[in-house]
Amino acid sequence: WRWIYGDGRTDTIQNPRHQFLFVDTFSVRLVVTTNQGCISDTAIRTHIVHPLPRTGFSTSQPLCERQGIQFTDTSSALGAGTLVQWHWQMADGTNYTFTNASSFVHVYDTAGLKSIRLTVRSSKGCQSDTLEQQTLVH
Repeated sequence: WRWIYGDGRTDTIQNPRHQFLFVDTFSVRLVVTTNQGCISDTAIRTHIVHPLPRTGFSTSQPLCERQGIQFTDTSSALGAGTLVQWHWQMADGTNYTFTNASSFVHVYDTAGLKSIRLTVRSSKGCQSDTLEQQTLVH
């Protein structure tokens, strides 16, 4: 087995795992040599590596305990499909998963520094890194 990934790296095992390190279109080639030295035709498959979505959000002001705070998504699919899922962790045990980018309101019972996390997924199946944003609720 000789895998040629099109990104400068290769493998020589039957079932490798490969992680592309940058966004691009790659022509992955496979050539197999038998125990008797016979060489196969080259199999070629095109793989498109999409960018990870970028996460972001904003909040309404002021940020006060026991009052509704509006959270607005500012994430982007970076031109690779559309965003299809948003997973919010609100730092008080509350989690939300949405399938649209609508703003929503959340109420914190206590003041303090809240470590809010957001992860998004694109229609291409790519999941963003988790954005963790510190937000001070008064």
